[in-house]
Amino acid sequence: MAKCANCGKGNIVGRSVTFSGKHNRRVFRVNLHTQWVPKGNILVKKQFCTKCLRLVKAANVPKQEVRTADANLAVAQWHG
Repeated sequence: MAKCANCGKGNIVGRSVTFSGKHNRRVFRVNLHTQWVPKGNILVKKQFCTKCLRLVKAANVPKQEVRTADANLAVAQWHG
């Protein structure tokens, strides 16, 4: 099941109600986005809900540093 890496928010089950009053079960899905975040000296890919994504982007390093770190990580993984 998909969950936010920061707050743990996930899908919940509920009911949709039609105009006639008929109840149908449905899933309310969480709005997740994938973001590269630094963990120590490497970047890891995590999924965040939109509320936590704003917090992560505000506390994150500038994009230029992320791009260079991402390239270094890709090269390190390629060479083993």
